[in-house]
Amino acid sequence: MTAPLFEEARKRFHATLLSAVLQTSANGIPSNADKDSKLSVLFAKGILTLLGSETIGVRLSGQTSGKHFETVTT
Repeated sequence: MTAPLFEEARKRFHATLLSAVLQTSANGIPSNADKDSKLSVLFAKGILTLLGSETIGVRLSGQTSGKHFETVTT
């Protein structure tokens, strides 16, 4: 009976993460990728695809992105 609670919590977490941290730049580079590494970009795009995101946003600095990630995961 607790599985639906975990499923809903996971969906809320992913939605918040996608709105606050994980986005794609106008150039098609995910915010969680090393833009200079084709493999990193490929993996990051795969993660966003699995999470169902195509959100276009502004790439945040590493510290800002990290702080948002910490806030979302707490």
